[in-house]
Amino acid sequence: MKRFCNFALALVLLASSGAMLAQDKAPAPPATVSAALDAELSKLEKGLLGIANEMPEDKYNFKPTAGKFDTVMDFAGQVNHVAGGFNFYASAIMGTKPPEEPKDLKTKSQIIQNLKDSIANAHKALATINDQNMFTPVPPPFGKNPTNRLALGIAMVSHLYDHYGQMVEYLRGAGHVPPGSK
Repeated sequence: MKRFCNFALALVLLASSGAMLAQDKAPAPPATVSAALDAELSKLEKGLLGIANEMPEDKYNFKPTAGKFDTVMDFAGQVNHVAGGFNFYASAIMGTKPPEEPKDLKTKSQIIQNLKDSIANAHKALATINDQNMFTPVPPPFGKNPTNRLALGIAMVSHLYDHYGQMVEYLRGAGHVPPGSK
């Protein structure tokens, strides 16, 4: 009986180590251009929502003061600007009119919900990019330079990472540590 128990224990350990190895296996890379863009957007989404949630509501009006910051947006303005950016890029990718930017956002929860809604819109837009249309010209949302859906998808994520960096600095300036640094 003791021999059987040892054998059974060895089998359990062997099976569990195989399961642990399978869990450590890296996920497969994205298989489509829209999946690759969406994966990057998901990383940005996690960071932005983490920072927006971390900033206390009473500091949503915070903006840096050391240096030339007299004309910059406060933290709430940064979050709303990012939300507007997502909607602007997403609309250009989909060939639709951007939604009206809400003017009456007063509370942290309203501002965060607006950000979440705009990120959902961005995910929706990126899902429309495929091998057949990614290089199709679309009207440029900024200026007059020709562009396409792929370029807009890349620009949406990369440009809004700039604002993520600014929001990190605002959060630190207000005396808080960004979730990604904890």
